[in-house]
Amino acid sequence: AYITNAVKCVSGTAHLYTRAGPVRLNWIVKNQWTGEVLSVDPNSSELVWKKVIGWHRSRRDRPLMKMSFIGGKKNCNGVVGVGLTDNHPVLTADGWKFVRDLSKDDVVATGTVRPGLRTEQLIRGSLLGDGHITKRGGLSEGHGPRQTAYVHLKAKMLGPLGVRESPVLPGQCYRGWRYHVKPSPYFKSLRTKWYPKGKKVFPSDELEDLNLFGLAIWYLDDGSWRLKRGHGIETDIPEVSIALGDITPREAKLSAQAFNRLGFSTYVIHQKIWRLKFRYRRAIEFLKAIAHLVPPGMRYKLPPTCRSVKFRPAEFQPELKATDWAQVKVTKVKAPLQRLVYCVDVADTHNFVTSGGVVHNCRPPKNRKPERAELKADRRVARGFASKPLKEIRPV
Repeated sequence: AYITNAVKCVSGTAHLYTRAGPVRLNWIVKNQWTGEVLSVDPNSSELVWKKVIGWHRSRRDRPLMKMSFIGGKKNCNGVVGVGLTDNHPVLTADGWKFVRDLSKDDVVATGTVRPGLRTEQLIRGSLLGDGHITKRGGLSEGHGPRQTAYVHLKAKMLGPLGVRESPVLPGQCYRGWRYHVKPSPYFKSLRTKWYPKGKKVFPSDELEDLNLFGLAIWYLDDGSWRLKRGHGIETDIPEVSIALGDITPREAKLSAQAFNRLGFSTYVIHQKIWRLKFRYRRAIEFLKAIAHLVPPGMRYKLPPTCRSVKFRPAEFQPELKATDWAQVKVTKVKAPLQRLVYCVDVADTHNFVTSGGVVHNCRPPKNRKPERAELKADRRVARGFASKPLKEIRPV
């Protein structure tokens, strides 16, 4: 006999992300659409496009749950989410779990792009420098005409997160070039950390996680150098400083510790604003260490003695698209409008991205429809059982 699990389904109004944009699930099932939808490789967490290979529709005879991200986007119906039958598997950091078993400590795959390790360092260094997270939850940064190539390089590395570039409009504080990274749950969570009361702060854990790449970006954004002068004599030792801005003394101290942790002895001084400076010959050691991370358009940030070190473009290459993770809120749907629920099968990865997280196929892998010969055999077995008294039927 052919036995299958109860089909686990999603509300028809849920959107699946296709190459052409979001498409409603009930439309995909009704038209048996065979295009590609966004999916997550469970082994690597990489975002991939996979083909739809099966379509399912059933009556909503099980409890329906709404899953939405904490602090997610809102519409007229509340926080945007997805409706699921309570036994539908959802991809969490601890593997697949039924939506009814999710707790407040579980983090769910969002299906939105999370930066890789080097891209995270680029974002940290930019936020310590000239970068800004908007209220909508996107990253924005602008530089003058001299740094246009530097803006393009950053935008290229941030490309997998969804970037657009634009010139700074006339009448703004300066002419130049700007990039904008589209809002996402990742940047919204960063905003709560970097802007707890609306004003930017330097979080201690972000400073502790900085590596040489992040320090280099910070210096390129807000750093400068000049040759030391003493008693009217100019020396060959560069004086390097980084403008920290209007921050608290504690944040200034933590900034110095981020460099000291990597072996570059520094101190902070208040000259109208807080500034970070390097001790003795540590300045030239720092500039030589980051010289390979300074692109051609920004080589003026290095003294002549360091410009012989070649720039390595590979350090700024975009990284693989991997899913972000976020906490979700699960609530019961009391009076759903839809009497039908839907699901699809996706090739290879057996999951798809919705507006409320990454969910599994309604059928497990290798589950299939019975062949014609199997159906005939099933009917013969069923007729044989029906012709025998119940007491004669024995388990096999």
